[in-house]
Amino acid sequence: MIWKDHGELFIRCKKNPILTVDDWPYRAHSVFNPAAAIVNDMILLMVRVEDHRGFSHFTVARSKNGVDGWEIDSKPTFMPDPVNYPEEIYGIEDPRITYIDEMGKWAVAYTAFSDSGPLASLAYTEDFRNFDRVGATGRPALYDWCFEALKC
Repeated sequence: MIWKDHGELFIRCKKNPILTVDDWPYRAHSVFNPAAAIVNDMILLMVRVEDHRGFSHFTVARSKNGVDGWEIDSKPTFMPDPVNYPEEIYGIEDPRITYIDEMGKWAVAYTAFSDSGPLASLAYTEDFRNFDRVGATGRPALYDWCFEALKC
């Protein structure tokens, strides 16, 4: 089979990156790796925000066109809760969101960082302001590695 160039599949926005830490309404070290969805005719980004300690949380940003005119929540939208969810003691990262029709809610899957390593966690929301945490959906990856490698 001969490869044929069909042109560019994606074109990077000239304004890229569209959001930086300089856009943030509160002190942060960096912003990156958002989840994205269209919610109520707006582009919604659930952005991973890293504080100056290196711990992360999520803040929501909304835009009509996904390029400019961003409305960023004035404070963190979804913070780690290590008192009730100890797997979040070192922060939360890498949000991914999807709408679940049967529930009428958005599912937020994310990585929680615990003493035992990273693990998948889950929360639900209807409005990206209030969240119902499910918490960890399995064991930390370190447990699986330990079990296989060391026969713990």
